[in-house]
Amino acid sequence: MKIRKINKKNKKGWIKVVEAFMAIVFLIGVIYMVIGSGKFKEETSGLYEEKEYEVLLKIQTNETLRQEIVSQTDFTIDSNDTGFSDMIKDFLDLNKIPGATCYTKICGSMEDCVIDRNLEGNVFTSEILITNSITTYSPRKVKMFCMDN
Repeated sequence: MKIRKINKKNKKGWIKVVEAFMAIVFLIGVIYMVIGSGKFKEETSGLYEEKEYEVLLKIQTNETLRQEIVSQTDFTIDSNDTGFSDMIKDFLDLNKIPGATCYTKICGSMEDCVIDRNLEGNVFTSEILITNSITTYSPRKVKMFCMDN
């Protein structure tokens, strides 16, 4: 009779050990998911900033696009404004960043280049200076604002 009581106690003990083990595995899984999602966001932000910079570098190294930016009559203009260059819009459309909504602004070199609309979510920005073209010296700042969708 005592042997049965010991076995029942042993079964209850093993059940508690298994429950504790499952609780620890569950907590480790939750912690891993929280840490892992943070790394994903860091990798995504770095990817957006890198892509923005690539697009801006292409603009900076293209003589035709540089000339178009420097010859803009408005010193501060947004990619959604009516006077924004169609050539630059077409270039930006061809070089869209997947998974992001982007706005581009051209400003004077000494201005604060800020966007005039409310952007929701994570916003990533990059800027580059366009100093001159062969015929005109009128330094401009080109700044991209991208939001993840």
